[in-house]
Amino acid sequence: MNMTVVTKALFWCTIHSVLCKIKAIMNAPPKSDHLFKTGVSGNPNGRPKSVERLLAHAMPAIVNKAIERALAGDAETMRVLLEHSKRR
Repeated sequence: MNMTVVTKALFWCTIHSVLCKIKAIMNAPPKSDHLFKTGVSGNPNGRPKSVERLLAHAMPAIVNKAIERALAGDAETMRVLLEHSKRR
């Protein structure tokens, strides 16, 4: 037999074997340890809180601290507070 014919046959047998393995992997059912468990949330902590909600809860403390700093003589904080009060 011609050597190129044998080489081509081996090549195509190898390709066929690889394709059969890929097909078997693709058609295999998913592993059960990778699925979500019944009755268990995929996000136990819930939806993350928005920045606006977090700031709304912290705003009184932030404003009080800014007023304290302005009364202590912090010029930059005083300027920011004055500019913000003019906008309202």
